[in-house]
Amino acid sequence: MADEEKKDVFKDIKHIQEEMDLIFDHFYKIRRSPLLTHSHIWRPPTDVFETNDEIIIQTEIAGIDPKKLTILFKEGVLTIKGERPAAKIEDCIACRNKEIVSGKFERNIHVSLPVDSESMKASYRDGILEIRLRRAGDEEKTKKIPIV
Repeated sequence: MADEEKKDVFKDIKHIQEEMDLIFDHFYKIRRSPLLTHSHIWRPPTDVFETNDEIIIQTEIAGIDPKKLTILFKEGVLTIKGERPAAKIEDCIACRNKEIVSGKFERNIHVSLPVDSESMKASYRDGILEIRLRRAGDEEKTKKIPIV
């Protein structure tokens, strides 16, 4: 396939994708009711890394006040809860593209290794929440983790 033909194929695919996005946006806008808005819980993208000493969890939650987050570790499950407020655009007459998710979220990460609940740390920078769980012996407690 020649380079020019490849460009045309990708251009056509991109156009189809944009048209499908508009159709789904329209469908979603019609279906959405106040009852559905409050029950919608989303899951932010999360990466989990393991080192010899720690388990590191990074969650993308840009636009969320870290003071309004709840981070809890109980029975081997790390739970991150919060809410991203919806964007308020004045004088908006139509939504052309909506990809930024808003509303309540909850993320549960199962940690199969024992961790030291006293040394857990959380930090928030540039829209990324990072939680560090230090590996430990068999002791495990319920602990609310503050963000530093």
